[in-house]
This record gives sequence, C-alpha cells and structure tokens, in this order.
Amino acid sequence: MLGYEPNFYHCRIARSDFIDIVFNKGNADFRRIEISDAPESKAGHLDLYWSADTFNARNERQEYLPLLITMGKNEIRDFLAWTSTYFPAFAPLTSYINISDRQTLPSSLFSISHYDIIDDDILNALIGMTVAEAYISGQTESAPFVPDILKCEMTFSYLLSRALMLGYDQKALTTLYEEWKASLSFAGIAFANLRLEDYLLVLSFLSSTCSDQNSPFGVYRKNNVPFSFYQDSKFEFECFQQHIDRLFKSPNELSRIGKIAKEERYSMINEFYHSAFDGIEGQKCRDMILAYLVNMISPGTAQHMNFFRGKKVQKSIWLWYGAFAGLTEKTKIRDVHDCVGRRLYRDMTTKTRHIETPACDISSLEARTAFESPDEIVRSFKKRIIKMQFALGIDIDLVFPVRQKIAESNGAKDSNEIDPQKIITNMIKELYSLNSLIGKKANIQSAKHSNSKDKSKKRKGLFDGQNINP
Repeated sequence: MLGYEPNFYHCRIARSDFIDIVFNKGNADFRRIEISDAPESKAGHLDLYWSADTFNARNERQEYLPLLITMGKNEIRDFLAWTSTYFPAFAPLTSYINISDRQTLPSSLFSISHYDIIDDDILNALIGMTVAEAYISGQTESAPFVPDILKCEMTFSYLLSRALMLGYDQKALTTLYEEWKASLSFAGIAFANLRLEDYLLVLSFLSSTCSDQNSPFGVYRKNNVPFSFYQDSKFEFECFQQHIDRLFKSPNELSRIGKIAKEERYSMINEFYHSAFDGIEGQKCRDMILAYLVNMISPGTAQHMNFFRGKKVQKSIWLWYGAFAGLTEKTKIRDVHDCVGRRLYRDMTTKTRHIETPACDISSLEARTAFESPDEIVRSFKKRIIKMQFALGIDIDLVFPVRQKIAESNGAKDSNEIDPQKIITNMIKELYSLNSLIGKKANIQSAKHSNSKDKSKKRKGLFDGQNINP
C-alpha cells in the first residue's frame, strides 16, 4: 500500500503573506486536518501544507517551508514567475516545494493506493505500450531500435502508467498530457504525436479485460466518457471476437497460426492484410485486429514493430501491438531489449509518498516559465539530463538533445584541456603574452626610473650654488 500521512497542518494565506511564511515571520492560522478534508482552492489565495511532525508539542513550526502549495490551476504560472522575482535564492522553487492545483491531486492522497489492485497482465500491457511508443518517437526505418530506459520513460505511456498507479483521475490525465506535450516541444524532443484519445481507447479495452469492478480500470470505464469509445466503435471483446471469426473460416484456422513456422505466419498475416482487411468496417477496428494478428507471429515479444511500416495504418496501431504483446500469456515483454521492460516495471511500481520534499531538479511548468529556451536551462543546470516533475509522484529524467551552441559554450574549455596540441598552443600563447607583458612592464619601469632621475636632476639644478637660507 502507498505510504502517506493522513494528518497535515494547513493554513490559507494571501500571496503577499507568503513572504512572511518563507522567512518565518508573522503569525498564520495553522490547523491540523485530515488530508481528505483539504479545502477547495480559493482565487487569489494559497493553501499550504506541512507534515504533522513539522510542529512540536507547543504547536510551533520547526520547518518553515511547506511540503505542498495548492492554488487555482490558472494561477500557478504567475505565482512561479512572481516567486522567481522575490525569492531568487529559492529558484527553482519546485525543487523545494510541491506546487499543484487542488483538482490535479491524485485520489490516493485521500484513499488507498492502486498498487495492490493493478495486476501483472495490465502492467505488462502498459510496458508493451511504453516500448512501442518509444519505437515510433523519432524512429526511422533505417536506424536500429534501441529502447533505452530514458527514451521509454519520456513517453506518455510511461506517465500514464504512473498516473494510474497513483490514482489520478481523467481530468488530471488531460492536464498531464498537455503538460507532457508542451514540455517535450519546449525541449525539442521528438514524440509520437498521438492524441490523448488514442491512449484512452487502448485503456478502455484493457478495462474491458479487467473483471474487478473495484479496480481503477473499472472506475475509469464507469465514470469517464472517453471510455465509451470502445462501445461506439464496437470494441467490446465479443465484437472483437466476431471480427476475428469473419477473417478465419474456422477456429482451427486461427489456432493453426501458432503451429506453423514463424516465417509462414508472417507471410500468412501479410496476405490477410492485403486481401481481407479492407473489408473490416472502421480504421480503428482494422488497426486493432491487425495488431492482434501481428503479435501472433512472435507472441509476447514485440519483435515485429517494423511490420506496420509503409502500411495504411494509424500510429496508434503500435500502442495496440504493444498492449497485445503484454497481454499475451507467458509474455516475454519484460525481457526484450536487454530487460528494459523489467526496469520499466520497477519504476512504474515504485512506491512513494506524494507529500514529501521533491526529488526533482524543477517542475516542467516552472522550467518553461523560468527559461526562455532549452539551451538556457541546460547551461543553467550544467547537464543535459534534468529530472522534471510532471505531477506529484511523477518525475522523469528529461534528456535534452545536444545542440552545437551548448556544446561549444560548455565544452570548449574542456576540449582545449584534453587536446595535447591545443594545450601546447595555449601554453605558447600564454608565454608569448607573458613575455610581451614583461617587456612592456620593463619599459614602463625604465621610463618611470628615467623620468624620476630627470626630475631629481632638475631639482638639484635649481638649488646648485644657491643659498636657500634667508
């Protein structure tokens, strides 16, 4: 179960009073509350939260910085800009304090965790989606696919997985998606250009395979309108099975695919694509079924993502393919590509307390608020991999692409120190400069000495043979 403290100290203040709070001045109305009783945001005000152990027995605050500040969603950017002006020593503020709007806080702050009710089949499907999305994010046909952990965790499929674990609702998913898309665009990172609806559509199918009505998938299917897509598009499992039955003359023909050689399976499914898929109504349904069949070539391995290249399919087909690979019985999705899937599983299921001191370098919103360009943020942090917080409990290592200007400005000195030829050249330049300076200094000193002698002579000449006494 997710560990969290139900009791917190809370106070509501105006923004102008935040200065006194930061510098531990003034008196505020602190009161102990259950986190489930956290108030709704009020325009122009800040809600501050401290952990229960922050205050001593006399109700005196021991730690002056709060763990969490909530406010209206449309006020956060302006607040971050304001704090960067008044508190430059605390910049970036989101590396010290969690900042969020009240509506985006995950439900696991108010109830039990979702870690214990998402089963391994669903987790494997999410891992498959993540690997598949990493494949189509900036991937070319000629380049070999190497889905390292950093590339995978910069996908929205990974953020979606973490959000589901932590109990974020659909409105929060929409905010998270927009924040993710804006941040990758700011950093100049290529991404798949999939719509949020594409992810939710696969998620709705996963929810239909989950029988536990108390699971987050059952809750999503019941409460969220986008998950009715699978009903409108005939994505219920029974209808999906009917389409499969139409493609094959008998169940034996479908089961025969698993008994023939892999090369024959590939050819057989490729022939199905060219001869029978145009007869299936609806592009989404066609893509879903094609992804299902391609997974049968090498079940549960996600080895045939190249199959869809050059075919009349939508990009979301890769999400379907990854999900089916993960749902396959005895899937090997965690072992593909040097066990990247196992590391994804580890990071997806990492347990955390939401309200604690941030472990990130900066939040994604503050990064875009405080910095005008990705070059500027890389120069400021002096590194390309920056840990960003997209929401409470969801941090990722964002890898900023190498740019020539950054390489020149940050690496010129280092490269000169490493290159032996440049070391010698620099030494000669320094010696030449030093020698020339010594010469100039000597000339200046001799000129000064000469001038002092001349002045001395002149002084002596003025009084030579003269009686200066009155």
